[in-house]
Amino acid sequence: MKREKRLSHKLFQSIAWTAVIILAAALVILIPTLSKSFSDSRKHYLKETALVVRQAMNQNADSRMAYLRKAGKKSSFRMTWIAKDGKVLYDNEADVSKMVNHKNRPEVKAAMNHGEGSASRFSKTLSESTDYCALRLNDGSVIRLAQTRLSAFGVFGQSASIIAFLICAVVAIAFFMAGQEARSVVNPIINLNIKEPLDNDTYEELQPLLQRLNIQHQHIERQFKLLQKQQNELEAITSSMRDGLVIISHTGKVLSVNGAARQFFGLYQDRDPKNMTYLHLDHNLDFLKLIRKAMSGESSEMNRKRDGRYYQLIAGPGETDGGIYGAVLFIIDETDRQSAERLRREFTANVSHELKTPLTSILGYAEIIGNGIADPDDVPKLSQKIIEESKRLLKLISDILRLSQLDEMATDEKMEPVDLASVSKQVVHDLEEKARKNNVSLEVSGSAAPIQGMGTTLYEMIYNLVDNAIAYNRKDGWVKVAVSEDAKETRVAISDSGIGIALDDQPRIYERFFRADPSHSKATGGTGLGLSIVKHGAMMHHATIDLDSELGKGSTFTIRFPKMPE
Repeated sequence: MKREKRLSHKLFQSIAWTAVIILAAALVILIPTLSKSFSDSRKHYLKETALVVRQAMNQNADSRMAYLRKAGKKSSFRMTWIAKDGKVLYDNEADVSKMVNHKNRPEVKAAMNHGEGSASRFSKTLSESTDYCALRLNDGSVIRLAQTRLSAFGVFGQSASIIAFLICAVVAIAFFMAGQEARSVVNPIINLNIKEPLDNDTYEELQPLLQRLNIQHQHIERQFKLLQKQQNELEAITSSMRDGLVIISHTGKVLSVNGAARQFFGLYQDRDPKNMTYLHLDHNLDFLKLIRKAMSGESSEMNRKRDGRYYQLIAGPGETDGGIYGAVLFIIDETDRQSAERLRREFTANVSHELKTPLTSILGYAEIIGNGIADPDDVPKLSQKIIEESKRLLKLISDILRLSQLDEMATDEKMEPVDLASVSKQVVHDLEEKARKNNVSLEVSGSAAPIQGMGTTLYEMIYNLVDNAIAYNRKDGWVKVAVSEDAKETRVAISDSGIGIALDDQPRIYERFFRADPSHSKATGGTGLGLSIVKHGAMMHHATIDLDSELGKGSTFTIRFPKMPE
């Protein structure tokens, strides 16, 4: 039965993969072709629009800026007016005071020299390409229009639903044809009684095969009994192993599967491995090759991702006295190691970058003062900048060290009864001055709510949330801290009238150094570690954090602590 299934599987794969390859080749040809046609059309439209804008500006030389401001608000294009010396006079999407000289931009340079110019620049990060068309006006200045379009990959992404439907249709047809073909080939032997090969009434040509099967069956039975005895002895040892262990006979039967391996393959405890072969464990081709190599006497290994975790599978031959090979499979969970290594690399890179920024500023200001370049009147300002950047650096180092302590649980604090209402009132008291400077009102409500926790860590958690609520608030805004409890949990909710957090950014706000609004974070001196500290503190207290936020409408962070036993 197993061989017939293997043959059917090969036939099935042959047809299915042929269909998939043909479809893939068609997509490779079609998508770039459509993308180029679309790109050419967009560029032509861009140029036509630019000609209209140039004509309007030439005819209205005295009111060009008014025309551009009016047109720029309604236009779907980016419109930029550039003087003869390259200075940007107007841009409907950016602050011209912060824009660099555009004289050496390829399209602008070509327009100044030849009357018109065009260029395209591609963004690998966004898979988008921006087309530019620049035209020279009567006075020598240049008007430039730009539009952003999707690349071939972007077009592919927008057509994903249609492509997915075509793929499903082709695969479904291939599956049906493969099934029909496989059945026509294996039907003569699909009903063979493998347990009693000589009792089969089938083709005469199959008799030698059946006799051989009968001999092998008898040999298998003897070997199975021996292996079954050994399996019983191994089960007592392997049941408590953290790593998965599977023992397979030379016939492919599974002799032993410990608890960790059962979990990896998704086997229920009531499923008897005696009725299974390694084909029942996993149909992945790499896995099957791994086992077959081991059964042929060759050790090998592979990596596998399953259910979001990473595993290393190591298979080696299990040789008997007669030189017949089975297979021994070890399954090692590498998730924690790989995750720790990835986090270590990311953290190191982020720390290096974050530390470099204030240090660079401090060094720059110090060199200006030290070299005597600065005016005497500017020295106090530059010194204040050095002080501010130094404080920011110290705050960053402090947060990094604190986060490392929380990571390693390396804190001297002990769990003891802590009143969340008192901690919240202390936080509000300590941040009153900052709130006053930011024109933000602070309010705390709630009665005594004791929990079992670490006072300093709880203070840091609430402090960081209230501090963020003040920093990311609006003028004349408010921040409310509410402490409450019921029979199941104790809650601290920090609400604000601030700028809110975009829905796409919310899953990442607890990542280290992630900033939903980088420009605002730099302006307020944020380190990007506050919410990471809150998250780790919550984990230490077995608490959960809920976020209810909408961009432009404020945020509410709710920390839920398990109820302290009486």
